[in-house]
Amino acid sequence: MPVELFIAIRYLKAKRKGFYAVITTFIAVGGVALGVAALIITLSVMSGFHADIKEKILGLQPHIMITSFDQSPIYNAQSTMNKIKSFKGVQGVAPFIFGQVILRSKLATSGAVIKGVNWDSENTIGKLSKKIINPANGISSIEDNGAILGNELSKNLGVSIGDSVIAMAPGELGFMPRVEKLKVCAIMHSGMYEYDSNLFYTNIASAGRLFGVDKNAVSGISVALTNIEDSAIFSKLLRGSLGPGYAVRSWQDLNRNLFSALELEKIMMFIILTLIVLVAAFNTIERRAISENRPLVSK
Repeated sequence: MPVELFIAIRYLKAKRKGFYAVITTFIAVGGVALGVAALIITLSVMSGFHADIKEKILGLQPHIMITSFDQSPIYNAQSTMNKIKSFKGVQGVAPFIFGQVILRSKLATSGAVIKGVNWDSENTIGKLSKKIINPANGISSIEDNGAILGNELSKNLGVSIGDSVIAMAPGELGFMPRVEKLKVCAIMHSGMYEYDSNLFYTNIASAGRLFGVDKNAVSGISVALTNIEDSAIFSKLLRGSLGPGYAVRSWQDLNRNLFSALELEKIMMFIILTLIVLVAAFNTIERRAISENRPLVSK
């Protein structure tokens, strides 16, 4: 018989003097039960919230992001991706071009972050196709000069599918900004307001023209792993393999402040609720002593 069950049965079946002793015993036991239940429920809710936030972030963010150390374009992207694919545990890799632009429609103007991707490769990383809400049947690719806007960004600009937007990126050395006309082909919803109100996707060729990047160069490489918990280990391996010219960051590094705050909150809730359980436990011991007419401290 487990020790916990033996102690519980012994205290519940013990002989008590008077109805008051019986009532106080059950109140004390109920206090412990409520404290433990509150502890379990709260930790379960916190763990579920932590998992939900992680799922939403990793729905669009890679497990590992690789860029050049000085943020310049990566020109040997294909050879680098082949080297990364050789590691066991790598599920997929995808190139991308990333930058900030001004997005303008007929009704409004907004700052936004553009990510140029290869549709097939990106779907192995972030499952972008699952975030498409309009059109209802989804899309199979991003055409040249096509754009997928976050639902909040589309509302801010007052555009829908079929409308055109103008993307403007700063030119070099004070020259005129580069301009690209894009047609909205889909609208996505990630569940994270920061993404839905600021991020939009386009074809990697369109993003390359907008930022003046060579067609064989990219801003960075996304990496997906079969086990996301191995991202810290893989980050160290890739840093050693690719050399000092690359910045390798895992999803924990990219969201360190958020997950550190969530973990600290979970720990503090555990401590607070454990104190509640301890108070109820001491109350049980005190009631037991009173019911047997024995002092807690012998004279």
